[in-house]
Amino acid sequence: VFLHAYFDSSRGVNTFRRHCMCISFSIIFHMCFSGLAPLQVSFTGKQGEMREMQQLSGGQKSLVALALIFAIQKCDPAPFYLFDEIDQALDAQHRKAVSDMIVELAGHAQFITTTFRPELLESADKFYGVKFRNKVSHIDVISAEQAKDFVEDDTTHG
Repeated sequence: VFLHAYFDSSRGVNTFRRHCMCISFSIIFHMCFSGLAPLQVSFTGKQGEMREMQQLSGGQKSLVALALIFAIQKCDPAPFYLFDEIDQALDAQHRKAVSDMIVELAGHAQFITTTFRPELLESADKFYGVKFRNKVSHIDVISAEQAKDFVEDDTTHG
């Protein structure tokens, strides 16, 4: 329902591309998130009443949004994607699934992510550490081990 409403309201997306994106969404959602938790996305309740997006948890909303972005990327790729803490509301299993999907898609696009969690670090190619000193942010290239220590030392994102 959400996908059809989104694509029907957008101008210039032909029927073939719309179906391609819907199919890609279904496939990617299943690949990323099936078998990890019994998560089903539904906007219609048992008695046919409409459900609001607000009823989904933060993690569920993140999964739906990421699956949609990844599906669009399969059909209409961009050269790079910038994700800021996309894994913040996800549990460890779903963070690993997102990381695996990014690895699969990284052959065709560059992904730049920020995270305070270890799962996205495991498959990354390059690491940057950002430290705030004397009211100024400092960015340095760091090793994978330093990145892991950086994430593990962070106590503000529990």
